[in-house]
Amino acid sequence: MEILINEEQVDVTLDEEQTLGEVMEGLRGWLNDSQLFITDVVVDEQDVKLDAPESWSQTRVDDVGRIEIMAMAPWEVKAAGLQVLVQYFTLIRDAIRNEDSRQLDEVSGEAGHIADSLPTYAQDLIDPNDRTDILHRIVDAQEIREGTLPGAERATELLGYLDQAVTVLASRAREISRPYAEAAATAQTIRGLIAEVSDVSVLLQRGEDRRAMDSLVRFTELVGKLLRIMPHMVREEDAPGVSAERLEAYGAELNATLEELVDAFGTQDSVLIGDLVEYELVPKIEELLDYIPSVEQDAQS
Repeated sequence: MEILINEEQVDVTLDEEQTLGEVMEGLRGWLNDSQLFITDVVVDEQDVKLDAPESWSQTRVDDVGRIEIMAMAPWEVKAAGLQVLVQYFTLIRDAIRNEDSRQLDEVSGEAGHIADSLPTYAQDLIDPNDRTDILHRIVDAQEIREGTLPGAERATELLGYLDQAVTVLASRAREISRPYAEAAATAQTIRGLIAEVSDVSVLLQRGEDRRAMDSLVRFTELVGKLLRIMPHMVREEDAPGVSAERLEAYGAELNATLEELVDAFGTQDSVLIGDLVEYELVPKIEELLDYIPSVEQDAQS
């Protein structure tokens, strides 16, 4: 039997495996030990349905000539899944925008499958309990499930959700597939906001609570994005000159400081907020930013 993994032939010694299912189970374990996960399988030029093993698992090994396996690292699997979501929501958006009932009907059949995949690929963007997040509002919409074009007002509402979904999901996919570029752009924006955030306590003392809160929320959102990107930076061969352990420590320290800030905002303690921003948050951010390439450096790499 010939076995190829990611188009490269591998030597595999079969001991007691008698069926295709047993062979695949052994290969899956071996690949998982190497942090690789099977995404597609072709047996003798026939696609194998991984979610329906009853249709192929009992095939005798002697009846199999060639197994072709595609396997990905976890980050590749998630990036690919996010890209599928982007493509799906883009198709729905185009169908509604162009009033293309045929296209909407064609994609509606996948709504259930897409909904089932959201906890895997967009876990932090959804609320699986009440399903009021924008992604569930799309896939649960009656018009999407039935493949019928919405009326004008409803179309405007759905298009708003779809624009948000495509933008956010595409950004999350870029964070994984192009971490340096996303980190550089995010770091540049954070650098531009440091002076504004440093004045948060002054804004509170002036009674400009809303402006202070908006400034801090924007800042913390960007810091959160940077913390999401960092693990993907350290997987690269040309990772920044800081260890993965130190980056994890930065994340823990920043999260702890941000939690203290939230509590301080709740009590309107402007003195504590000023101290946390000046002596904890900003120094940690500036130290972290030293490891992030500039936009110009990233463009040259």
